[in-house]
Amino acid sequence: QEDRLIMLKGKKRVRSKQVGMTRDSLNSGDAFILETAQKIFHWNGKKSSRPERTKGVDLSHRLNRLYGSRLPVVQMDEGKTDNEDDFWAKLGSRGDIRDEAAGGDDGEFEKEEDERNKLFRVTETMEMQLQAT
Repeated sequence: QEDRLIMLKGKKRVRSKQVGMTRDSLNSGDAFILETAQKIFHWNGKKSSRPERTKGVDLSHRLNRLYGSRLPVVQMDEGKTDNEDDFWAKLGSRGDIRDEAAGGDDGEFEKEEDERNKLFRVTETMEMQLQAT
């Protein structure tokens, strides 16, 4: 499997979105999952919301179950317990984390994702019908 970094963002409905594998993708206002072949890291920005952190716990354990529960899940909080060298090496280097504002507004993110995600139904004649936005 390829390593990937997943951002968890949202106020009411937390969404997951794959982002670039660099430290610059992190910000203090969101939670992130770094999935590697050796470990699953769950990193919480210091201003991440409770729903984002909760979704991070849930997603990291779901991913682990996909791999037969053989990978350690490492939970980290920005500035407190984020001293895992493997985590920082995968993202390029340890350094300053962008502030909460750099991650954008959670409500706007939800709105954009709602507009982008659409549900279609394919009929027997292979016609696509929009069901929901």
